[in-house]
Amino acid sequence: MILHLGCGLDSRCIRVDAGENLWYDVDFPEVISERRKYFTENEDYKMISADVRSGDWLDKIADTDSAIVVMEGVSMYLTAEETEALAENMADLWHTVSPSHLRLRSIRILQTTATSRLHSLIRVRH
Repeated sequence: MILHLGCGLDSRCIRVDAGENLWYDVDFPEVISERRKYFTENEDYKMISADVRSGDWLDKIADTDSAIVVMEGVSMYLTAEETEALAENMADLWHTVSPSHLRLRSIRILQTTATSRLHSLIRVRH
């Protein structure tokens, strides 16, 4: 299974061969509403309208042993606590994920690093 959190209008679901894996695009309801104008669900591709910070959307995911999670452009908008809660919610679903590997300090370091890189890129472009 592939979970694309904060998918926006990304077309990766049709550009990447997921084989026989289910692909889920998850984003805010208004974003998924717009996506539905351009993408069509089928047996291998589903769209879920949800705020990833709530764990409710995980009930809509098929039962599986593991997943690849794509989360580009999302974590910078989440607090460290929200990121940790998201990881724990996914760990509850897949036994192969261990939230103990995602220490709060590590999450903050990753968020700080990502923010620093973004600011560096902005300065270079101007």
